[in-house]
Amino acid sequence: MSNEIKPCPFCEGDPAPLDENNHTSCTNVACGSTAYMHVDAWNNRPTMEAYARIEELEAELGGWLPIDMAPTNGERVDIWLEPHDAFESGNAHRRANAYFQRGEWWFQGNRGHDVSASYHWRVTHFMPLPSPPTGAA
Repeated sequence: MSNEIKPCPFCEGDPAPLDENNHTSCTNVACGSTAYMHVDAWNNRPTMEAYARIEELEAELGGWLPIDMAPTNGERVDIWLEPHDAFESGNAHRRANAYFQRGEWWFQGNRGHDVSASYHWRVTHFMPLPSPPTGAA
């Protein structure tokens, strides 16, 4: 873990001091960011320029981006899965709220436990999670 805490990736504002769990957030109340995360994830978040490029690509690609552009810091995204080959069972499909950890993509399975996406499928694209509805609690 680094001792450095980078500025807020949304507004370049000052980060809050680390708490007892090494988490931080933005101190700029005008920023609007509700991000509160571990310093390692905080320091590895995309810059504003990267977010602008992601928005451009989303518009070009209908929201789906190449998986090599996906965040690998545990941030939740939707992923697109395809069978490894023609002999693998299943069809290409979307999995919501997936995350990258321990070198692979994970999602919550039907029985409530996390499942490795790469065991049966090839992860090809991702899409950032949508914003919550306006006025949602």
